[in-house]
Amino acid sequence: MDKFINFIDILAWILAVISTLFVIGRLIAYSMYDDLDRLRDKLNRVHVKFPIVNGSILAIVCWAWIIATYLVEGKLL
Repeated sequence: MDKFINFIDILAWILAVISTLFVIGRLIAYSMYDDLDRLRDKLNRVHVKFPIVNGSILAIVCWAWIIATYLVEGKLL
């Protein structure tokens, strides 16, 4: 069982970092999306979305797992 928990810890670290970077990247892209880009996309009939919900939920769950493991076991990989 201990090997399984260690595997979940490693998986949580990988997914937490990747999903956090994904959310940060989407927020940066949204903040850099200006009026000229909106006008250009409107002329080309392109609808742009910046979804961050799925990535942020995954990041929150992974970081909660890491923090809970750290608090219960007193270790941080």
